[in-house]
Parts: sequence; C-alpha cells; structure tokens
Amino acid sequence: MLIRVKLPTGPLINLWGFCKSIADAVSPRYKSLEGVDCVSGKIYPPDVQTPIFGIAGPYPLDEADQQALSNLLVQLPRLRYLMPEEEIASFMKAYASLADRPTWTPQLLTKETVIVRKLKHDQVVDRHLKAIRQEHISGRLVPVDIDYVPVEAEQLGAHLTRKDAIAYLERHGLMYEDEEIAKGLKQDALKSEAEAQSLSGDEKKAAIVKFHAELKAKGDNSPSKKTAIEFNVVETYVRRVIRETKNAKKKEPSPGNRSVYKNGKEVVPPKRN
Repeated sequence: MLIRVKLPTGPLINLWGFCKSIADAVSPRYKSLEGVDCVSGKIYPPDVQTPIFGIAGPYPLDEADQQALSNLLVQLPRLRYLMPEEEIASFMKAYASLADRPTWTPQLLTKETVIVRKLKHDQVVDRHLKAIRQEHISGRLVPVDIDYVPVEAEQLGAHLTRKDAIAYLERHGLMYEDEEIAKGLKQDALKSEAEAQSLSGDEKKAAIVKFHAELKAKGDNSPSKKTAIEFNVVETYVRRVIRETKNAKKKEPSPGNRSVYKNGKEVVPPKRN
C-alpha cells in the first residue's frame, strides 16, 4: 500500500497534528468500519501456495486485493463492524460460494484487532514526537509557536514550519500529499475555466487559436490536447476551430485584389495599357 502523509495548508503545521498525520498514513486506525475497511488481512487455505511457504497468514491486503474485494462486495451481504456471529457466518458462506473470488479468505476485524491497531497508531504518534524532540536538540529543526517564536518541541501549541515538516518527511523516506499545492492547482483550474466561460463565442475561438499557436511555437507535441484542457472543451472542437480559422484566412482577398466602393457602387480601376 502506498504511504502518503497528508500535509495541511498554511505556513505552520501543528506538531502533534503532524505526527498524527504520519501515524494516519503509516498505521491508520479503522474509521468507517464498513466494506473493505472491515477486513484486517487475508488467509490462504492449506492447499494453496502462499507468499511465505508454509504460512497461511494472515497477510496484509495490498491495493489490488482491496480493489478485487470491493468488486465482489456488491454480490455479498453487507459487511460492517461489528457483526453478530450468524451474520459473519452468512457472509463467509456467500463469499466461499463465489466462482470468481480470490484464492484467499478475508480475515474480518475483531474487537482485539481494532484495539491493537489503535494502540499501534498512538505508539507511532509518540515515537515521531520523540524523534522530533531529538532533531530539535540536534538543531535540525526549530519548533515555533503561532507567533514564530522558538519553543520547546514538547510545549503545547508547538508548530513546525512547512519547510521543516517537509524536510523531516524526506529525511525519513516518507512521501506526502501537499494540500497547499493541490489547493493552488484547483484554484488555477477554476480560474481558467471561469475565464474561458466568460468569453463570447468569437472571443473564445480567437483565444483558442492564439493559445494553440503559442504552444506550437514552443515546439509542444500535443497543442490540441493541452488547449482543450485549458479551455475545458473537447479536442475535436479545438481542431475544428483551428481548421475553420485557416480556411477563413485562405478565403480573404489579398490587399491588391480588394474591391473599392464609392456611394455603394464598386469602382473599377482603369485598365493599364
């Protein structure tokens, strides 16, 4: 499973909340407790080759396992936590009867596994808090309060600057999702869409032609596709606008062949001898 720590927006990140975000990614607690979230692992029958020879499991579910199980759940009784024993038995019987099911059997959550996962999550939070304190002592990062005044790492209300938080994750090999960047990209996309929609038909076509030409001038290999994304239209529409514009330019008379009119009548220039 791909582990990504979610970084909130803002220049300062609450230190405890930062450690909790790491724990949510590394060792998430059970939340919705419905569907796939009610499965803690997979177990193989004795006659099936297992990832580790001779060990039936349980093994953790990877993303492919979760997707496969999600596809099957629509054919099965509702899966939730906690379920009475008779409902668990009914679910497992229905699962075993499916012809297209995986070779493994899902291990359902129990009270014990939920408690163990919560304890593990809290331990991960505490361990990262201790690690950050050590990094503070060694001078690798500096916790601050909301006024950017340096404080002790264990102080209530301590924060990390965004730069320090990202550096900490990268030092420990943790990938992250930056909501600050995602928010900016979304705002840019909404702005571009609003600007495109505010243009009249002719203005929009002219803007499409100009944007497309600028991309081509830069040597872009997919100007039509990128123009379609920029103006929130289909790619075939972009090509049609470009084609119509080119055809219109071909039909325009050259400056030397344009007719001159006076009082509504065409003036024919005298022939040269």
